[in-house]
Amino acid sequence: MSDWSRTPAAAISASLAPLLQLESKVDRRNENGKNEQDRIDDAVKMYEEKEAFQFLHCWKMLRNEPKWNDKVLELNNTPTRKTQQPQGPCNPIGTQPSNENATIARPEEEKQEQQMQEILTLKGNKMRLIEKMFDLQKHEMEVRSKLKEEQLSLTKQDIEARAKQSEAQLLTTELGIMGADLDKLSPSVRAYYSAMQQQIMERRGIITPHDSNGA
Repeated sequence: MSDWSRTPAAAISASLAPLLQLESKVDRRNENGKNEQDRIDDAVKMYEEKEAFQFLHCWKMLRNEPKWNDKVLELNNTPTRKTQQPQGPCNPIGTQPSNENATIARPEEEKQEQQMQEILTLKGNKMRLIEKMFDLQKHEMEVRSKLKEEQLSLTKQDIEARAKQSEAQLLTTELGIMGADLDKLSPSVRAYYSAMQQQIMERRGIITPHDSNGA
């Protein structure tokens, strides 16, 4: 079993516990115009007046975790006690104190370390899940944008196809008018077809209105 004082969790706790106290001190100042991040920055600056702070990423992940805060409060409120060894035949003066208490405390320390590592793991998994969801949303937006572009393209092609179809129908109608045998028509119908032929030739640029008036 590992010694708690040498574990990564103990190192993090030793650095974060003083920062928690400094942040509480900054919060009590209640300076106007400063948000939560400003207060954290102030606490870190106060901490780094003595030594560099290396666990800011851990602090941001753990500072609002109830289990972590309970552990920090427990460490801060637990006074250092010197083990009083009774003197007597079973424990004469000068003998080394028993390691029984340390052995009993280690399982609890390892449990707390494991809980802390689980919190860090859950936080990491949560961050990866958020990143994955963001990537999926981004991909979905790209797919929707592409589909919209394809729909616009299809709509444009449909409009062009209908325009060509209308033009073809118009040409068919005009050919029927231009190919009519005016000599076989009654005077009134002949006049109508003649006027229509005149308009068709003007629209197609075959003759100009000036030419038709001159004729």
